[in-house]
Amino acid sequence: MSQGIPLSDEDRIPWLETLRGVLKDKLDNGKTVILGCSSLQKHYREILRSADADYVHGSYASTVQFVLLDAEADVLAARLEKRAAEGKHFMPATLLQSQLESLHIDEGEGIFKVDATLSPLIITDNPPLEVFSLDSENQIQATNNPNSILFSFVNLQLEVNNSKSAMADQTNGVTLNENQRIRKEETLYDVLHRSVSMILPDASSTESAPLLQRIKISVSENGPCLGEASRNTGQTLLRWTRRGSPLRALLVISIGSVAFLALTGLLTFMLIFLVATVNAIIVSLLISLAAAGGFLFFSLASVTAIYIGAMSIAALVISIATISAIFAAMIAAGWVGFFWVIWLGTRKSVGFAKQSLSKTGSVISAYSSAQHARID
Repeated sequence: MSQGIPLSDEDRIPWLETLRGVLKDKLDNGKTVILGCSSLQKHYREILRSADADYVHGSYASTVQFVLLDAEADVLAARLEKRAAEGKHFMPATLLQSQLESLHIDEGEGIFKVDATLSPLIITDNPPLEVFSLDSENQIQATNNPNSILFSFVNLQLEVNNSKSAMADQTNGVTLNENQRIRKEETLYDVLHRSVSMILPDASSTESAPLLQRIKISVSENGPCLGEASRNTGQTLLRWTRRGSPLRALLVISIGSVAFLALTGLLTFMLIFLVATVNAIIVSLLISLAAAGGFLFFSLASVTAIYIGAMSIAALVISIATISAIFAAMIAAGWVGFFWVIWLGTRKSVGFAKQSLSKTGSVISAYSSAQHARID
């Protein structure tokens, strides 16, 4: 398959018979096992079911059960291209269609179907898959329950042995609750970190796709997640702000104001720079068409000097305005915080003084009453 040649029955059946022997040994020892195997045809699965000594051929009533991790062809192709770009997959994308064409499932087999676009945690929470759990490295493993059923995977993710990579592909999945899908919360940091990791893979990758291909894959997979990641980041920041004191809210407002002013100034400068550049190109083109020789040289030099000077002045003015706005926002926030602290301290002091006067009045009243009682 690494050479782009699909496997035939002569290639698969000896391997399936070997796996059947392994399953039989595990069943005889009462162990729970997860087997990763792309048993695409019904007669392939019958070979594995026969690992159960009590299995009757064609009945499908076996302790060996199958789970189909179902996904659309374009999803599988994107995952395969990503793994190939990271140098972590053995099979070229050209074999994907032949694999899908070989897949045949009889509804009477009772194969569990699970949406392969879900996150690994949600997949293992499905009732048919409660026998599975995630270990400390986010890899699927079987539980130690001796009454658990032995499962065999009908693999459509094309890389069962590298389960950790399969988990990473599904971190931006959705959770399926009957017919309702809920997006897993991802922040901007998660999406940007995953994008950079896909464009700049680690040094352990043996093979690497061209840079433009990595950028294309990264944008196609992570671009649609930016909108929801932005909303999740905003909600997370809002919850963090509400959990703190008013000073935390003041800090968030101050930093947000400064960042907003700085980004506004940067955007304004970029727009002016873009307009000036376009104008310079247009004017230079017109002058080039109208004149030639030394006059053209001096004209272009003059236009270039004028626009460089104009852009420098614009950059200076925008920088001064932005820095002034930032300092003004910081000073305003500082004064607001200062007056808020003064007001809070004054309110606490007045409350303390009222309590002190009230207690002092009570003591004086009690003392006066005692004196009158003695005189009487």
